[in-house]
Amino acid sequence: MLLYAICLAVETWLLEKLAQISADFSPPEPSRIRPYKLELLLDQCDANADETDEVHAWRDLNEVGREQLDQCAAPKKPI
Repeated sequence: MLLYAICLAVETWLLEKLAQISADFSPPEPSRIRPYKLELLLDQCDANADETDEVHAWRDLNEVGREQLDQCAAPKKPI
């Protein structure tokens, strides 16, 4: 009985505290400032560079969820 009373008191206290919090649930607005442009990022890439060991390990992982592999997926390179 005491535990039930404590639970009710905690629930009441928590609901009161949550009611005091004001939150803005309006849809977010997109940022007008873009720190990077796609062209600038692509200029930093070397399309002919060898893949890192980390990328090789990632490509060699087995599927663990509901991944859907299609023809657009990057082909695995032979090791």
